[in-house]
Amino acid sequence: MSGGPTGSGSRWPRSGQFSGHGARLSARIAGAEKTLQLVQNKNPKDAETKQFAAAITERLTDLSAAVTAAENMPSARRRAAHAAIAEQLDGIDADLMARLGLG
Repeated sequence: MSGGPTGSGSRWPRSGQFSGHGARLSARIAGAEKTLQLVQNKNPKDAETKQFAAAITERLTDLSAAVTAAENMPSARRRAAHAAIAEQLDGIDADLMARLGLG
């Protein structure tokens, strides 16, 4: 996800709000959480949307934990972990965009 507006009143996360080797991934996770909220708001009473949101929330929580865990890994392992996390986020982003009718 490329993020959103970058003005000072922006509701979208910027990587500068995060630190460490996984800052960019943390920003992507936060952006996906914001997009998921938009998906939920689009169909708040739809049971399937609720199930989707619960599953994506769980995945994002797990990915956030993985970013934190990778922080202290040796460089090669951290890069591999970050690549795997980024691949998962690519899939989540595609799912979210499809839900918004943009994919």
